[in-house]
Amino acid sequence: GLGVLAGDYLKEASDSHVDLTAVGFLYRYGYFTQTISPDGQQVANYEPQNFNELPIEPVYTENGQQMILEVPYPERNVYAHVWKVNVGRISLYLLDTDFDANSEFDRSITHQLYGGDWENRMKQEYL
Repeated sequence: GLGVLAGDYLKEASDSHVDLTAVGFLYRYGYFTQTISPDGQQVANYEPQNFNELPIEPVYTENGQQMILEVPYPERNVYAHVWKVNVGRISLYLLDTDFDANSEFDRSITHQLYGGDWENRMKQEYL
């Protein structure tokens, strides 16, 4: 999908020595397995990502705290942990809103690509 295409762009930028930094989302629920329910319906079963098993690392501030971005939304702030993965020479920073500083309503912003309704999609676009 588009994630693979974006990864290809970053790899090519690295190979070409292009000075580039990328930002995206660290989706909690990436892939799913499909099953068929007893009544014949397709069911998507999402498993949460274990970030400790991925080639990513948290970004830390000078004080040794995990970096958190504070983004003003209407009537509240949304917070995002910052993670980093290197794609060759390119730094890819990934944002994650699924932690206690956010309301349940906002924790789901980075749960799934194309997940939820139009409102969640707008929250993703804003972040």
